[in-house]
Amino acid sequence: MKSLKKIVMSFVMLSMCLFVPMNVSAASIITKDEEALIGEVLSYYANYTEGDFNEDNGWTASAFTADVDIDRTLNELEEVNPSLGKAYRNIMDTWMYSDTTMPINKGVLPDGLPDDNSLCIVTLGFQLDQKTGEMQPELIDRLNVTLASAEKYPNAYIVVTGGGTSPANPNNTEGGEMSKWLIKHGVDEKRIIVEDRAPTTVGNAIYTFELLKGKPEVKSVAMISSASHIQRAIAIFETVFQLEAYKQGNDSIKILSNASCPVSRQERLSQQVSAVTQATNYCLSANITLTDRIARSTLTGIVIENVNDEYEVGAVVEPSIVATFKTNDDEEFTVDVTNRAVVQAIDTQEAGKKVLTATYSYNNETKEVSKEVVVKEKEEVVEPEVKPETKPEVKPETKPEAKPEIDDETPHTGDATNTAFLWTIMLSAGATIVALKARKCRL
Repeated sequence: MKSLKKIVMSFVMLSMCLFVPMNVSAASIITKDEEALIGEVLSYYANYTEGDFNEDNGWTASAFTADVDIDRTLNELEEVNPSLGKAYRNIMDTWMYSDTTMPINKGVLPDGLPDDNSLCIVTLGFQLDQKTGEMQPELIDRLNVTLASAEKYPNAYIVVTGGGTSPANPNNTEGGEMSKWLIKHGVDEKRIIVEDRAPTTVGNAIYTFELLKGKPEVKSVAMISSASHIQRAIAIFETVFQLEAYKQGNDSIKILSNASCPVSRQERLSQQVSAVTQATNYCLSANITLTDRIARSTLTGIVIENVNDEYEVGAVVEPSIVATFKTNDDEEFTVDVTNRAVVQAIDTQEAGKKVLTATYSYNNETKEVSKEVVVKEKEEVVEPEVKPETKPEVKPETKPEAKPEIDDETPHTGDATNTAFLWTIMLSAGATIVALKARKCRL
């Protein structure tokens, strides 16, 4: 197995020197440390990714057995150069996605893409017939997918990319022949952008990016190729788009989707690794090399975090599993491996003692950890007795006794004492008058 990997790596290194646009005159725009870190990322991916051919004859990863070290190395790159580190993390995320769960659409682009000229359909060329210089059936199949997609998205630009690849007719180019075919089948020539220099997929990406710089309205692309080739193509284009955007300080052109035609030819991981390395070296004017003698870090332990000692029945327990590693340089680092570990959850629907366990493996080391948890019945909360509210007795409102109206012209004595005094005077006066009259009569 090791000898096979050495042969593959030798093939990768040799192919990196062939059929790539030359950029040797420019000095590297990244440091040696940055070159070394990118080389480590690519070497880990090349040596420790397992997989096989998929139903479309492309290559699908089944396990990234150096995922921790890829992530650690990208973190180191981000610490040294945040912008470059972010760009290369985007490259790796897209590449891993294309090699795992990315849908490969058949025959036409899917629904839901932009319906204006911010979208560009990019159709990759295929080697012209070596004896006649004409397009081969596989390239025509790609054009039929392009035509259906162009009709579905009538406002999108269309890039047809590929140079002269037949000694029988050096004047014929893949891009030129594809453009003629599309125009013949009713596509408006004004929509078509011809790239006719690239001899490889790496060249397709580099020269397509140069042409799209003249179309600032283009924000995203949808790629069309053969089903087995589309994964490698997306990894390459993402590399070029991200690194060119990094150099210019701009946002990257987004790769939104793909469509393909079926083929029987199979592609391998080594072809992807070789092409991504070529594209990286070209864009960064770098000299990144790969090695098959790169070792993974050693797993030294795991711990369970974010778990209490006690819970009530029905509570939700969401543990975090953190692993500790040691590099070959004896440097320790930790990684949250919750999504990668095997966690034996506990049942909190019944009270009692429970044991939560977690197992995680990396680089032929397996660690297990457990934590005892007590699940208790919910405590009944006794509500205090609430007596009915008693309303205070409301006494009827007593109005003050109304005083009799007093005629302003009537003398007002003020109180009962004065009134009695007046009556006394009047009676006395009356008695005196009567006495005087009686006396007068006797006289």
